[in-house]
Amino acid sequence: MALSVSDDAKITEDTSQFLRETCWVVSCCCFGTGCSGCVPFVKGRNKCCCLQSSSSSEEDFCGPMGCIMDASKCLCCLSHSQFPPEQFRLGLCNIFCLGSAPSTPADRDSLDLSAFSEAFWCYYCCCEGLGLTGKVMNPMISGQSKLCCCFSKHFTTDCCGPRGCISINQKTFCCAMYKQCPPTLTPGIGCCNMMICGDSRETYARNAPVQQRM
Repeated sequence: MALSVSDDAKITEDTSQFLRETCWVVSCCCFGTGCSGCVPFVKGRNKCCCLQSSSSSEEDFCGPMGCIMDASKCLCCLSHSQFPPEQFRLGLCNIFCLGSAPSTPADRDSLDLSAFSEAFWCYYCCCEGLGLTGKVMNPMISGQSKLCCCFSKHFTTDCCGPRGCISINQKTFCCAMYKQCPPTLTPGIGCCNMMICGDSRETYARNAPVQQRM
């Protein structure tokens, strides 16, 4: 698992908040569409079995991570790229004749990217490189990427938790949608934001502080 219990609980709370604050035009327990605020333009948290991803358009256009950035891990393989680069690097077989090996990328949600600071870099040329790490598991997959103001990350988590096995919560401008299976955290069944049955949003909101203390 890539995140701690408290960080994973925060994702579930953010999902619950998204479901509470959206005006659902149509909701059928496992899926629904509705209207939300226009800011941020894009925001989403998606989960499929043990793979979790998130995206948003709230990042600085060109900040400390540059305009374009990618740092990804899949089993023992690492990839890293950044433009404009923090420094120009030129290396082969973990020997750098220009610049130094990339350090652990900056992260906002306690994502475990420590494998980058311990990597063996097969090559690095200017702003892009590939490497290997001995940390094959825990997490198996993790990473983050940035394109201008859009930022996304992906990581492994529990296969089936409070957010179910499949959980898709996405908004683009004022349009919002959700899908979840099984429907463990859902607005329920209804239309025009009036739910007839199955609403578990408030139940989770009341129990969340107790769960986090545990």
